[in-house]
Amino acid sequence: MTNAEQLRAGAVEWFEAAKESHAAGHRYAAFESYRHATELACKAILLEHRGVFPRDHAVAAPLAQAGLVPSGVAVRDLQNFLAEFTLGTYGFERQLHEADLQQAKRMTRRLIEALRG
Repeated sequence: MTNAEQLRAGAVEWFEAAKESHAAGHRYAAFESYRHATELACKAILLEHRGVFPRDHAVAAPLAQAGLVPSGVAVRDLQNFLAEFTLGTYGFERQLHEADLQQAKRMTRRLIEALRG
């Protein structure tokens, strides 16, 4: 399995975990899992098309600069989502609403779909 395939598999696994947490009402775990899935999917896309990816959470700008952001995903929303890498762990002062989770799910699904073809 190549590194891109490993990243893709990780993205899919985190996405499945996110959907399960979401269905169970675990909002913060779901949010963080969607975020993990999105980050890994972005890194897989960059690795497949550019051969490299950043080793931190800031992958939206390189994805946008490479023209690889899938249609239906707003770069600003992607940047903001990926920047919240502590919300699921430490950010409990901010309440997560169902709309936040639905947006995260849509964005993650679109990036996963972009990996599949």
